[in-house]
Amino acid sequence: LSALDPHSILLPPVEAAEMEVDNQGEFGGLGIEISLQEGRLTVKQPIEGTPAWDAGLKSEDQILRIEKTSTINMDLDEAVSLLRGKVGEPVTIWVMRSGWSAAKPFTIVRGRIKIDPVKGELLDDDIGYIKIQSFHQNVANDMEQLLENMQRNKTELKGLVLDLRNNPGGYLNQAIKVSDKFIRNGVLVATVEGASREREETHARSSNTMSKIPIVVLVNGNSASASEIVAGALRNQSRAVIIGERSFGKGSVQHLYGNPDESRLKLTVAQYLTPGDQSIQSVGIPPDVLLQPSVIRPESSDDDEMVSLYWREWVTREGDLDRHLNNESTLTGDTKYAVRYLFEELEGKDRTDPKKDWEVQFAKQVLQNTNGSDRASVMLSVGRMIDGIQRSEGDKLQEAFSKINIDWSEGVNHYEKAEEDLSVSLTFDDDILVAGKEETITIELENVSDRSYHQLSVVMLSDNPSLNHREAYFGVVSPQQNSAQTLVVTLPQGYGATEQEVTLQVRDPNKVLFETKRLVQHKPNLLPTFDWEVTVFDGQDGKGRGNGNGQLEVGEQVVLEVAVTNSGQGVALEPYVRLKNRSRRALDLVEGTIELGSLDEQCSGSVCYKELQSGDTAKVSGSVKD
Repeated sequence: LSALDPHSILLPPVEAAEMEVDNQGEFGGLGIEISLQEGRLTVKQPIEGTPAWDAGLKSEDQILRIEKTSTINMDLDEAVSLLRGKVGEPVTIWVMRSGWSAAKPFTIVRGRIKIDPVKGELLDDDIGYIKIQSFHQNVANDMEQLLENMQRNKTELKGLVLDLRNNPGGYLNQAIKVSDKFIRNGVLVATVEGASREREETHARSSNTMSKIPIVVLVNGNSASASEIVAGALRNQSRAVIIGERSFGKGSVQHLYGNPDESRLKLTVAQYLTPGDQSIQSVGIPPDVLLQPSVIRPESSDDDEMVSLYWREWVTREGDLDRHLNNESTLTGDTKYAVRYLFEELEGKDRTDPKKDWEVQFAKQVLQNTNGSDRASVMLSVGRMIDGIQRSEGDKLQEAFSKINIDWSEGVNHYEKAEEDLSVSLTFDDDILVAGKEETITIELENVSDRSYHQLSVVMLSDNPSLNHREAYFGVVSPQQNSAQTLVVTLPQGYGATEQEVTLQVRDPNKVLFETKRLVQHKPNLLPTFDWEVTVFDGQDGKGRGNGNGQLEVGEQVVLEVAVTNSGQGVALEPYVRLKNRSRRALDLVEGTIELGSLDEQCSGSVCYKELQSGDTAKVSGSVKD
């Protein structure tokens, strides 16, 4: 299958079952969100009204054992598979809570847990907001119910924000039903299947259609497949304005074929076309209004300074994947407006609150100023308000840049003269980057002309992951000025001896002025290799408690002593031993991860790392109870 396209794959039984659960939208389980914290399975939060909630589980509870299996260093996927099961079947977990002296057992009967990918609420001025996170088999019905709830008190919706951001897709038939809710007539989607190019069209039905409310669809670079079908149908049938980013660009259809061992073959068999026979394969749907979130975060006691205007441009899309299918048609439609805005990183529940989401609020404002229900009316609303939004957000960006001492004032850039007026260079110690070593690189931008350039930055592009997509900001570069910015980079441990090209792009927020290339040499570092030996102590030499026969038996507490030798030529930084129970027997690990080595005697800074020098051996012990 590796010779085909990125979406044809054989799913092993466990992954196939998980996918089926996700698509069905419900499963048998406890109703908890879990995470790994320092190797320990931890409850993020119980979901209200579920068996876990009723049993009294709380946030920050640590699950030490599921039935007979220790969870120390257990993968999340493995934990999920053990916690889920048939509705009505019990599962016993051992829970440790802050303030308890010992873990306690909870036997919880699995219930039916419903995944709710459709959420929404009524915003100000009777503007509806619906977010669809994925297209499982009940999405259309869930959306219909939510719309009915919004209008239960005879409220007439004056507009709808349909949020499809970060929606990876799902069932094609659900995308069709969602589109059909808002389109009275015409083609919703066409599929072209197989070598015979067999074509099938799906048309809208006029019954139960909400055709008299204006719609804004929010998409981004992670909106794919079924979400693109909906966005494409609403746009091309003149029912909605698309706001956000160019979508992912997955225009292919996969079928699932079951196998006797419960694995499933996911095979690409067709492509779909949006109304007008337009394919989005590898190109995506361009937004009518491009939104460009920009991060400008000054240094603080908690975080380093971070500045990036272009981070959303680096999102991986279909066209970036190996073996992606080509586009056989040209997608029409251009982006008419662009708004760059200051992105604020929200925390906790604020991250999912539409009232605090800049893009949702922008879409709501567009709908509040719309006089009709068709796409043209919504675009007229955008046109009336866009200048004021652009000026307001531009002022916020300038103020944010001033806090990090960069003049980001606007001005005329002489694009046709830029390569002649400006020069850019990249320098660093010895002109070689050494793997595993922190390096400071300097980017210099010189203006040799008698005119100023404004809002300048330099962006690096390279196959080197430590240099790729790094950004340096200069702002205004005055006549005869030479300005420099420094960046800190660290090549990964073990990076090979190579010579790679780096492209330096000089740009402003609107376009690339020019670019230049240079070669960067990389020098590898010596790497450690490890030999190890494990010894079981069950009472001998004063270690562990047991009968001393070197066997782990019921009721004993043994010590596993692990002797690790660095037999390589390089130093091991922050080495550790991680223990994991793979037996599915009732073995409790007292420690799961144990650090090796010793602190460097020469270290005097605030951050020091443990090391295991070449030729040295370190012994660590971990306790296990049966």
